[in-house]
Amino acid sequence: MIEFLLVGLSLLIFVSLFYFLVKFQQEIQKQNLKTNKSLYWRSSPNFSQKSQPKNIHLESKLLQMVGGKRDIAQRLVDNIKRKNPRRNEKWCWEKAIYDLERDRQ
Repeated sequence: MIEFLLVGLSLLIFVSLFYFLVKFQQEIQKQNLKTNKSLYWRSSPNFSQKSQPKNIHLESKLLQMVGGKRDIAQRLVDNIKRKNPRRNEKWCWEKAIYDLERDRQ
């Protein structure tokens, strides 16, 4: 009888420890995601701090297409840069404009 109690208690302790370890790992992953997101936003300067594109007409056209919202325009260009790291700045602005025009048709 005592053996069954000890086995049951050991099993209960094992399951409890496993549960808390899983929860702890999930919390660590959540914290890492929050940290990574905040680091990304802190490390990516806003539009006014970025170097201006060589072709101002591309900037103007994209800004006009997004309703003058510089943060949206810069986010579109930054995403394209991240996906196409070997492309130059002008190409990224042109691609953002092309993608918007394509998506709106």
